[in-house]
Amino acid sequence: MTTTTTTAIPERITAEHYQMQSSRGNRTYNLIYNFELQRWVCDCPDVRINKNTACKHRRRLVDWIASERGGNADFLLVQREATAIADSPQEPAPIATAITETTIYGMMDAIMKAEITIKTQGDRIACLEYDLQSSNKGFQATIAEQGDRIDNLENIIVQLVQQIALTQSQLQTAEALIAAKPTAKPTAKREPKKSQDQLDWEEYERDPAAWRAKQKGNN
Repeated sequence: MTTTTTTAIPERITAEHYQMQSSRGNRTYNLIYNFELQRWVCDCPDVRINKNTACKHRRRLVDWIASERGGNADFLLVQREATAIADSPQEPAPIATAITETTIYGMMDAIMKAEITIKTQGDRIACLEYDLQSSNKGFQATIAEQGDRIDNLENIIVQLVQQIALTQSQLQTAEALIAAKPTAKPTAKREPKKSQDQLDWEEYERDPAAWRAKQKGNN
């Protein structure tokens, strides 16, 4: 296995927490001192993926602390350095907490899940806003359409009222003309003129004997 090195300068955050830039300078890795394991724990991919507990960042931090103190790089010196910095009157000593690699990975996983949840909720909110705007536009269009229909109905009603008024006026005029026209007297029916044969027959039916005597006298 090829051992890589780095010349990055550790940046102190707290007595048990340092940060270091990656070799490319596009990432920042955290180094936390684990009192239970008695060593520094890094969150770089070499530790998380390759399970290399002695990554170049951890080695660099140990060497850097040792050089700053002017001593060697054994782990006991590193522990005393962290304890001395923590007990410095320039900064309140933080509460000693055992942070394992599992805890760090769990925290990072929780942060990633929280970021995904926030993004998902943001996308849902954006979708809801879009749906709300679309519904509002549809509602406004429906109101406008209904308004046009109401206007058309009002115009039709006005035309019907005018037509009814005109019809009523025509009826009143017709009634006035009928009332003003004189009433004609009924003409007596003339009975049709009877023929001579019909008259003779009626006379015969009334008195046959007299009719015969009349006929004899005429002859």
